[in-house]
Amino acid sequence: MARHSIVLEADVTIAPNVYFTDHNHTYADPWLPVGKQVLQGFSVRVGAGTWIGTNVVVLPGTSIGRNCAIAAGAVVRGDIPDHSVVVGVPGRVVRRWIDGEGWVPPLTNEVVVVEGWPVGVRPTDE
Repeated sequence: MARHSIVLEADVTIAPNVYFTDHNHTYADPWLPVGKQVLQGFSVRVGAGTWIGTNVVVLPGTSIGRNCAIAAGAVVRGDIPDHSVVVGVPGRVVRRWIDGEGWVPPLTNEVVVVEGWPVGVRPTDE
């Protein structure tokens, strides 16, 4: 739902039932219904090559970097660095590619599971 600015860069893949919003109601006057109070807009940006899983919620003011993977059901807000894997509610970065270092934490020969989600596998080098 856009009232301010939602930008999806090139090659973004969006699974079913993803919700983007770039605004929220203020709650300045406790005597006025929240739905009648002022809407504040905060830009949302999704970087090129990012994949967003089923039922993800992207909140106002979120900036997702390039080539990220956002796991199904995550609730994302804030700044997500390039090449990050995000899972959970609230969404958090559980793995990231860093130039000169590779994947942090490193990929292993076993399936790495965080909060029930597989976030990395590397085949055995034999």
